[in-house]
Amino acid sequence: MRTSLILAKVAKLIFWPLLVFSFILYWRGHNAEGGGFIGGLVAAAAFGVIGFSFGVHELRRRLYFHPVTYLTFGLACAYGAGALGWWAGSNFLKSLWVEVPVIEKLGSTALFDLGVYAIVLGMVSLIITNLMSDGGIE
Repeated sequence: MRTSLILAKVAKLIFWPLLVFSFILYWRGHNAEGGGFIGGLVAAAAFGVIGFSFGVHELRRRLYFHPVTYLTFGLACAYGAGALGWWAGSNFLKSLWVEVPVIEKLGSTALFDLGVYAIVLGMVSLIITNLMSDGGIE
């Protein structure tokens, strides 16, 4: 696979800012709609740019865990956020809030959105790694 020099330089330049931006999107959206989903998509795009620039081996190295691990973690977070309502004696997915000194209020919706973030990151990364591996872009 021949890599464009410009793409390689841009990929190195934008990888970390995209990951930081994805976390900002997640954190902004944990109280509103779409935070985990769009944050996960931006994070997956950051990893996708690395994969398309440097190959699937570099993508797997940067992901650190297998994409299925992110999926499993995300499902556990989402289910855990839903089960917190049960454990508190209310309905499944009932939002619970706690007072945190620095952040003020933190809800179980943040845990649910973290799960969505991890699921989206894991699924898109799994698709990208499978397409690159099967397509011969090693």
